[in-house]
Amino acid sequence: MASRFEYSVAYPFSTGRLWELVSAENYWADLIRAINGDRGSLDEFARDGDAVTVVMTQCIPEAALPSIVTKVRPGDLKIPRRLDLTYAGGTIIGNATAGVSGVSASITATQTTSGEQASTLYRGEIKVGVPLVGGKIEKILQGELVSLFDAERDTTVDWERANGQ
Repeated sequence: MASRFEYSVAYPFSTGRLWELVSAENYWADLIRAINGDRGSLDEFARDGDAVTVVMTQCIPEAALPSIVTKVRPGDLKIPRRLDLTYAGGTIIGNATAGVSGVSASITATQTTSGEQASTLYRGEIKVGVPLVGGKIEKILQGELVSLFDAERDTTVDWERANGQ
């Protein structure tokens, strides 16, 4: 079983400006620190022209998780995540994969950002291979993803204000 999701966020600046931000390593280090504190890490960053690869580990503290999740997987949830972005024709295209350490779970997504006022559309699928409760956990993870997308958007807007040119 799998759950599909679609979600969008908008920014008060252009797609070109967003590309300037997401193609800078210090942006990602600051973003992860702002969202995850010392629980997250930027594991790899590479830029090759108009392509960026970001590998990170994010964390959801056990205290923030519903009991249905902690019964299946006690402790903090570490979420390894990879994001490949390209910039062409004024559009940012991304492919993302993520998992959950210690649980048979995967998230795959695409993201497309365009517009003079940047708007990002995320589309993807969450699969949790836990009998009987997998669907419930997928819905919980979907809620966590929406919170993450909003937090990343808000942090990005704040970061752009602080580091604007």
